[in-house]
Amino acid sequence: CFFYLPNAFTPNNDLLNGEYQPVFDCFLERYDLKIYNRWGEVLFHTGNPKQAWNGSYMGTAVPDGIYMVYIVYKSMKEKEEKSVKGHVILVR
Repeated sequence: CFFYLPNAFTPNNDLLNGEYQPVFDCFLERYDLKIYNRWGEVLFHTGNPKQAWNGSYMGTAVPDGIYMVYIVYKSMKEKEEKSVKGHVILVR
């Protein structure tokens, strides 16, 4: 299963690269994405691989910065779950 974490996005309403979403090319039977701020607060959480983060928290746009990404996933072809840690840069 090819899995890629983009490292930046720009939710500035210009219709280009405005949402953050991991890229994969397989069917997933488990998917759990969390995005954290620098204090460890979960800003976004989803179990739906088609749902993207728009750069907001509780309806308010978060500031420019680096946010931590943590994903646990399992493709239908693999026997074990995998976890991926990374970061994303948000630029408005």
